[in-house]
Amino acid sequence: AHGWSIDASGTGPLGSSASTVGLFTGPDAQLNFTADIPNIQPFSPSINGPLSLVGTVSQSPVGWIIRTDLDGPYGMTAGIAGRFTGGKAALQYTGRLPNLSVFVPQISGPLVLDGTARQAENDWVINTDVRGPAGTTADVAGRVRANGTLDLTAVGTAPLGLTEPFLQPRSLQGM
Repeated sequence: AHGWSIDASGTGPLGSSASTVGLFTGPDAQLNFTADIPNIQPFSPSINGPLSLVGTVSQSPVGWIIRTDLDGPYGMTAGIAGRFTGGKAALQYTGRLPNLSVFVPQISGPLVLDGTARQAENDWVINTDVRGPAGTTADVAGRVRANGTLDLTAVGTAPLGLTEPFLQPRSLQGM
């Protein structure tokens, strides 16, 4: 394999660390990367727990491919996989929270997000499906324009109790 390679690691504030290893130029380019934060609370006061990211980006004959996995506080997981450059780039993304009650104590159960983003001309076409406890559903679809303009439609149902963290001390009931 020919090209420039990298093998780097570093540490940051509050015990955070990151590393990347691999070949970053040429037709066989592939980088593996990691990032760890022992507790994200100093960066986001309302969330407590570790955050880690592991991934790979690699060059293919038709564009760059990414695969990432994120593990976060409260058992949260997320991931992105697919080709993000070249013609007809397409990504799949997921997110899971085992129990929504860590953010909204009145609503217990898992929250699941699955979606795709594909390039169409200069825009990205987004399709996202969200399913959660107590009848929570959402389908988000549309385009993210090249200039950053969002042209999205969201249709769904959710318990009004989800608004409590934003409305406290007031609360709403119902769907």
